[in-house]
Amino acid sequence: MALNVATASRPRLATFLIWQEVKLKLLTETLPDSAAAAEHIEAIIDGHSAGAMPLTEGTLRSVASRLLSEGCTHYAQGDLHRTVEGLERAYRFLEHTKDWISQHRAQATLAHCYLQQNALEKAVDRANNALVILVQHESGGGCGSRQAQSVGGHFE
Repeated sequence: MALNVATASRPRLATFLIWQEVKLKLLTETLPDSAAAAEHIEAIIDGHSAGAMPLTEGTLRSVASRLLSEGCTHYAQGDLHRTVEGLERAYRFLEHTKDWISQHRAQATLAHCYLQQNALEKAVDRANNALVILVQHESGGGCGSRQAQSVGGHFE
């Protein structure tokens, strides 16, 4: 787990983050498909999103990477439902990072999976998201939401 200077100066937060990482690791490695693991993952990202317990960039990426890997494993096993669940969860962590490449890949892969499930509306939505991420990065992050939406709007 990556701790930055901000968390190192706040020992209670650093300790909390370490315990969250340990609990997540235990749940996902010992019972990867358990409801408890899924619930804990949701609690972690909800706490981060609400600002109650912010996570470091490294922690967000680490959890997302683990979830992406699990999604790929499920895809290889032919389980699209669990693939989509894992990728959606991974994206919830990735959207709080600066890792636009992984954000783009997650959205593009979700579009592909939804297309295979014949969930066309969701496939178009994720493809649009992937395109918006790409356009925003290519324009140096200065792309306004109107411009990004107009580019993605070609799919709707």
